[in-house]
Amino acid sequence: MKNKKRTVKLVARYALRVTVFLLFTIHCSLFSDAYALDVKREVLESGLTLLIVERHNLPIVRVTVGVKAGSVIEPEEKAGLANLTAEL
Repeated sequence: MKNKKRTVKLVARYALRVTVFLLFTIHCSLFSDAYALDVKREVLESGLTLLIVERHNLPIVRVTVGVKAGSVIEPEEKAGLANLTAEL
């Protein structure tokens, strides 16, 4: 009789764990598209590229600017100009 009760408890625990795992998996798969980003790309006349992501559920505006500039792209005859302008 004790073995039967123990077996029932083990099966119930296992079934509960499987059920919780399946519910969690289904929940995650339903909302996985909620965080997908719809990125729009625009190139301005100046050559600047904009990547725009709109998320209307947040009342926040965030701007991140990355400019391809600096000493990496300056010509040899103007060596040090990027450093000079950065120090101004």
